[in-house]
Amino acid sequence: MGIGNLGMAEMAIVFVIALIVFGPRRLPEIGRSLGSAMREFRRSLNQIQREIELADPVKPLKDEVNSILSPRPGPSTVSDPSSPSTTPKQDSASD
Repeated sequence: MGIGNLGMAEMAIVFVIALIVFGPRRLPEIGRSLGSAMREFRRSLNQIQREIELADPVKPLKDEVNSILSPRPGPSTVSDPSSPSTTPKQDSASD
């Protein structure tokens, strides 16, 4: 199980190369700064998405139209074959 298209072997190779290039002292520092940068990017992206949703004047109308057009469950018009028939039977002995 890996991240994206990277498997465990590829991630291990990347980690070893980073360890060789940056050294054991700087690697945790780089990991923390990378994590905080990703977190900040995610926060700003969510904030922009919320602002776009709030600024969309057509969204309430779209929601209302979708609620009107969406199929609503109603009474079933198909009769259950196991239930007794509600149609009156005609008497064959009538004159």
